[in-house]
Amino acid sequence: MSSERIKELGGEPTADLAGKVEKGQKIEVIFSFDAGLEDNTMDVYNQFLLVCRENGDSTSIKLFETIVGEEQIHYNYFDNVSDHIKRLGPSYLAQIAGTPADTGPPSKGFVTGQARQ
Repeated sequence: MSSERIKELGGEPTADLAGKVEKGQKIEVIFSFDAGLEDNTMDVYNQFLLVCRENGDSTSIKLFETIVGEEQIHYNYFDNVSDHIKRLGPSYLAQIAGTPADTGPPSKGFVTGQARQ
């Protein structure tokens, strides 16, 4: 949807990575970082929305309104999970992974069916 609009406006969409992927990060850090990214992203898209309004681009306005709404859902999710992790720690992570915190088979990530032997 957005790549089509970029082309309509004479631009060229890209799928380049924004940064290097880091493996092995702690889940507690990932969720709080992602919540911050979503918050920043909403600010940026809202600024884009203002530019579209100033230029009378109603098609792009609708596009960015949809995107901002989706980003708000993402932000709420990451913020809620981050808060649960802070308050409940390993018990919460084990619950969403489907494995008791101190018992059960060792898991690889959140998939217990692919546990290391």
